[in-house]
Amino acid sequence: VQADGTDGNCVTFVLHDEDHTLGNALRYMVMKNPDVEFCGYCITHPSESKINFRIQTRG
Repeated sequence: VQADGTDGNCVTFVLHDEDHTLGNALRYMVMKNPDVEFCGYCITHPSESKINFRIQTRG
């Protein structure tokens, strides 16, 4: 796991060797926190096993 592009309320994590299984589970659990405004992930390309996971908080 590495953190990319951090600022005050937002951070993007890059998760290597993972797929939708972990992405969906993490997003579901993180969104239960009332301070989280946005949480999502994308897989950059189907042939890569890398997730960009982004979290934004209310402040």
